[in-house]
Amino acid sequence: MVLCAGFGTRLLPLTTTTPKPLMPLWGVPNLTHILRTLHTWGVREVLLNLHHVPEPIWKYACSEPVPGMKINVSYEPEILGTGGALQKAAWFFDDDSTWIVNADILMELDPRPIIRAMANPKTIAALWLDDRWGPRTVECKHDNVTTFRSAHPGRDGCYTFCGLHLVRPSLLKHIPAQGFHSIISAYDAAMGAGLKIHAHVDPQSQWCDLGTPEGLLQGHQHVWASRRKTETQTTRIPAEQTTRQRAFRKQGAQLSGFVAIGEHSQVGRDAQLHNAILMDNVRIGHHAKIRDAIVSHDVAPHASITRLFTGVDAQPSEAICASIKALGWTSQRSITAEHLAPRSSSRTFTRLRCGNASAMLVSYDPARVENTRYVGHARFLARNGVRVPAVLLDRPSSSFTLFEDFGTRNVFDIGQALPPKSRWETYTPMVAAVADWHACLDEKSVSRLTLEPRFDAKLYTWEHDLFCDHFLGHRRQQPAARIRKIRNELQRISDAMLAHPTRLVHRDLQSTNIYQLGTRKNPDIAFIDFQGMRLGSPYYDLASLLADPYVSMPLAQQRQHVLDYAQRVSFAGTNPLTDFWVATAQRLIQAIGAFARNARAPETARFADHIPPALRMLDRALRQLDNFGLLTDLIRTATHADDATL
Repeated sequence: MVLCAGFGTRLLPLTTTTPKPLMPLWGVPNLTHILRTLHTWGVREVLLNLHHVPEPIWKYACSEPVPGMKINVSYEPEILGTGGALQKAAWFFDDDSTWIVNADILMELDPRPIIRAMANPKTIAALWLDDRWGPRTVECKHDNVTTFRSAHPGRDGCYTFCGLHLVRPSLLKHIPAQGFHSIISAYDAAMGAGLKIHAHVDPQSQWCDLGTPEGLLQGHQHVWASRRKTETQTTRIPAEQTTRQRAFRKQGAQLSGFVAIGEHSQVGRDAQLHNAILMDNVRIGHHAKIRDAIVSHDVAPHASITRLFTGVDAQPSEAICASIKALGWTSQRSITAEHLAPRSSSRTFTRLRCGNASAMLVSYDPARVENTRYVGHARFLARNGVRVPAVLLDRPSSSFTLFEDFGTRNVFDIGQALPPKSRWETYTPMVAAVADWHACLDEKSVSRLTLEPRFDAKLYTWEHDLFCDHFLGHRRQQPAARIRKIRNELQRISDAMLAHPTRLVHRDLQSTNIYQLGTRKNPDIAFIDFQGMRLGSPYYDLASLLADPYVSMPLAQQRQHVLDYAQRVSFAGTNPLTDFWVATAQRLIQAIGAFARNARAPETARFADHIPPALRMLDRALRQLDNFGLLTDLIRTATHADDATL
């Protein structure tokens, strides 16, 4: 049984019209790859359960996609969950064990150990698990699952369920007769009755969750990297892909990494494509740069894009329709949407384009209260001479806002294209802009503005908790006694921060949140992501900018920029360099804790890459300060350990 009923929410808007099982993997529906794999295992009859956008899968099933395989369907007018789907399809099961497979995975494994595990009559199911990827919430003992809800997910000894199981028909006894039910609840009931759930872990197997844009890109990357290693992977890439790649190169395009090209797609001269998936009828413009991106059907990108690029003509959302109307754009078929990577602030970002014009649509979760304050903060800062995105449309009742689009010229992206000397020189106007912000926005000037709670002992302790819980406890697995001793050193940092002057601070002033809109000779410095503004130490902002782990600025340049800042805004009774290093330690402790927390979720696992440079920068800061021996020793050890994992 192949599970095909899901909504495909993580792949929206691609799945508005194309159900997730039919998403292409190298130009072939992933469902075809799954059925072919099952066929090689000896499976000759399958059942597909349907709910979301069922018609395309129904037509697909009728087309005999895998010769020699009989395909049945089970339509669910109301989605039933995996357990409910099995119960509704009870007629399909006989006395033998049955494979249950998610339709959105890439799977490469030997099924024979799973089949052999079912020889034990006490084993009601055998599951494929992996300890390298994913949320890792499953715990096991003696090759059997003990819980699917680990209290310490992600730790050694925890596994991810890969979406493939072999089950006995007797499992149906543990599933209620009707309604929506999880198969995990059925497994819990079976284990409670003394039955076993076998855990199969194979380090030679290959798994990928294809249910997100990032996962779909990763799956293509894996197949491409493995194409010369196994016959199976070679058959996943049809010969016409090589023909299309060759044609693109002849037309003047530069291809690197993997590039999967759909039917009837075209490319302009000097276009650059790296790790890209092009659906059918895509028209890449001259000089366009497509990197780590999926480009939907029937669109024509002409700029630099990443992640997911679609048209807006297929069932556009309320937010997109209202935005197009507010912008006065009339040619809807020429309007495109670039869906940017999710952020940890419960917001999604979509860059809308029409010709050379663009705007940024932000949808947010109002339960995270600071998101509801963004528009008010933007208008306040603009009135006080701080350059921020103009508000083009605000719909708080529907939780979305349309902003001026600053493009891609943030400090980080600019710096990556410059040699080191020029890169650090570009910080001079940015430091000046931050100093001007701090000079004019003191506690009195923001008395009527609703802000997040000010930096106080409680907030600094919360940042320390983030670091201790997610980095020291979860990632480094430090003993509780040592964490308590380190907390004493962290308290000294907090005490020093509380002695700093008070100003309105951005709170997240890293390189990706500052934009240079003008030229290098006449820079226009602008800020985004200020929804966390609050009163606190101005050196916290300066540390966020100059000790940014995304950038890793050299020590000499850090010191010079701090002194330049002190020339523009001075505070009585302070030592700028000492206060800066204290704030740097505090800021990086918070950042490392946040990186470790975000890295635990599959959709934001990329944050783990930022931990090693943040540790190195924190080590530098601690070297400038006294009396932090335990923390310094731990950070140096952790730096080597996290570097080794990259």
